[in-house]
Amino acid sequence: DMGVEYVIVGHSERRNYQKETDEIINKKIKAAISAGLRPILCVDKISQIPNDISGEAVVAYEPLFAIGTGKACSPEEAEKMRISIKETLQLRLEQEVPVLYGGSVNSENARDYLQKAHFDGLLVGGASLKPDEFIKIIMSSVPQAGLETFREVKELEYIMPEFLEGWGMTQNKEHIYTVWDHSLKALEHA
Repeated sequence: DMGVEYVIVGHSERRNYQKETDEIINKKIKAAISAGLRPILCVDKISQIPNDISGEAVVAYEPLFAIGTGKACSPEEAEKMRISIKETLQLRLEQEVPVLYGGSVNSENARDYLQKAHFDGLLVGGASLKPDEFIKIIMSSVPQAGLETFREVKELEYIMPEFLEGWGMTQNKEHIYTVWDHSLKALEHA
């Protein structure tokens, strides 16, 4: 048991390079749920959401032009797609499904996707592999993530460095702890 809870399916790179079709992706969603995993379905357009999507899924809007390019979608355009996705899901399901934004997320735009475009969360790609940037994304998202008090954020102190180390970033261990400590101190005084 590795403690894995989520699996990404339908990412544009898999669709493009591995030629995964909507039919294959729908089978992967069902297989993930059968295996006790919660699938995160990546979509660029509404037609990629299966008609029989499960309420166990999470949907992530990832505009193709933003994947790996550093060119993020404007919060206004992203919100239009979020609304369309939510409306589509409401027609197909009786329950609320989280909708995330992914696509060149960074510390400068993360808060806007949560606050202005009203996404339920973020699917962070390449920036998650850069400890300094990833911590900044988390810290900029704190109020929108429901972590209203410094105490609640402080509890993450024990998780974040271990999480980053788990990604093989042990060469920067001391740097990770220093950046995290500075981020917490800045939040405490904010």
